[in-house]
Formats: sequence, C-alpha cells, structure tokens
Amino acid sequence: MHFSDNYIVIRQHDNRPILLFNKDGKFITELGSYGSGPVEYDTSIKDCIIDERNGVIYLLPFVGPKILKYDFSGRYVGKIELPSWINKGKMYLRSDSILSVFHIALKDRDEVKFNGANINLNNDSIQYVYVDQLATKLVSNGAKQGLENEVWSYRSAPDFPISLTYSDTLYHFNQENNQIKARFTFKIDLEAEKNEVSYFILNEIPDYYVVYMIGKAKDVIVDKKAHKAFKANFVNDYMGNRQSTLKVQDGYFWANYEPIEFIELINSIINDGCTPAQKAYFESLLSEIDEDDNDILLLGKLK
Repeated sequence: MHFSDNYIVIRQHDNRPILLFNKDGKFITELGSYGSGPVEYDTSIKDCIIDERNGVIYLLPFVGPKILKYDFSGRYVGKIELPSWINKGKMYLRSDSILSVFHIALKDRDEVKFNGANINLNNDSIQYVYVDQLATKLVSNGAKQGLENEVWSYRSAPDFPISLTYSDTLYHFNQENNQIKARFTFKIDLEAEKNEVSYFILNEIPDYYVVYMIGKAKDVIVDKKAHKAFKANFVNDYMGNRQSTLKVQDGYFWANYEPIEFIELINSIINDGCTPAQKAYFESLLSEIDEDDNDILLLGKLK
C-alpha cells in the first residue's frame, strides 16, 4: 500500500490493476491496466508515488525502462523514459519536484550503468549516479541470481533511505548533491545465527533505525540520539497492547485485517480484560463491523 495526505493506492497481485481510494476508504478508480498496449503495464508494479500537489501518480513497473504517469481520474498522462531498464526499483519525491529512482544495477547487463537517477520534473533533466559496490551481476556462478535481490525503501524518513539484500548498510540517496552515502550499518554473522535469522531488512523512521529480522530472532531498534540498540517486540497500544508488526510506508504505520480476523482480535481483547472505557470503545467498533465487509485498515501518521 502507498499513502499521501488524502489518498491510498493499493497494488494488487496476479496482474490486476492498481486501485486508488480516498482516505475514507471510498474507491475512486483503477489506474491503468495490465496489458501490452502503449498506456498499459506489461509487468507487475513495484512502486508507486502519489503526488497530490501536481495531480500525478507515478507507477514504476517491476522491470522496464519507464515510469508511468496517471492522473487522479485514472487517465494515462505520460511517461518518463530512462536509458536502461529499472530493475525492482524504488522511488522518492522531494518537495521541489525532484523524483528519484534507485534500483538493482547490473554490472554485466546494463549499457548505461546507474544505481540511481534524479529526475527534475520541471525541465525533464536527469542526473545519474553509479556506485560499483552497490551493483551486482545478473549471472553469478553460472546462475541468474541478480534479480533475486531486493531493494527496500519505505519513505518514512528524509533523504531517501535505501536497504539492499546484498548489503549490511542503510544508505541515503542525497538528491541535492546527487550522492549515495552510507548512513547506518548493522553487523551480524548470518552463518552463525542461521537457525534464528535468515536475513534482515534495514529501515528508518523519524527517531530510530529499525532492523527487521527475518526468522525467529527479535527485531532491533536503534535510538538515533542515544546511540543505543534494543531488541524489541512491537505492540499496538490502540488495540489492547497486542503484539504487532511495525509496517510503515510513506510516513504512516498501517495494519490490514480481514473482517473476521479483526472481530476475533477485538473479542479476544475484551475477553482478556480491559477497562470499562476500553470495553465500550471496542464494543462500539464491533457494532460497526460485519463479516462480509471489505478489509479493515488501521492507519496512523508517524510523529
């Protein structure tokens, strides 16, 4: 999911079109469609940015040489073409109309090598940056492994934070200086800890760095000011302090539930004991939910 002040975009699977909603959950329109036509996307969409100020929604395909542009009525309004394919890329939009993209650069395939590009939306000029150590090879040891890697960026802190499968460092793509700089490094012996964690993802939110440990190990948060790290379990204090995952995107915390799942969660909170005020609140929620409703989205802006 992707968020702005007033809109929500949902990327669907199975080659279904992108959906646009307002913040009240009202469906507005589909954005384009899957297909081979000139205004369609012929692969799944990897990333999306909602630019309310300019009335444009940018869609970045899984692979391909262009970024697609749609307006808020779902109409195709143009594209941005780049000299090489963007591989599993992520985007970031600065307030002064600089759109950046970072992707998995392939040392052995790309004719024009760049990890990132800064696109000036006012005059269509593009600046490129390439750091060889942040690129990989499509073919390694006789196997096509390059596109098995991932780029992660949740756009919940300034300066375009980026994490890569094959790096232990969180980077910032500084758009003003057109530079990619190391910001935070997390060291762990994955071989020694293979029974607890298979890999990790680095993220950044306003006051913390977050290390999502994929496996049995607890996640780690690092206080930027205090320079202290903690193993953490995340809980949602709006939902009875139940354990939660820290899903963030575009400066928002979000959690999605099927109606029956949400009903069961609320009933378990009530049955486990809560204050009279909390009980009244949760019972009020229950009265508004039906098992046949659409999914329920919890959404909160990060401070």
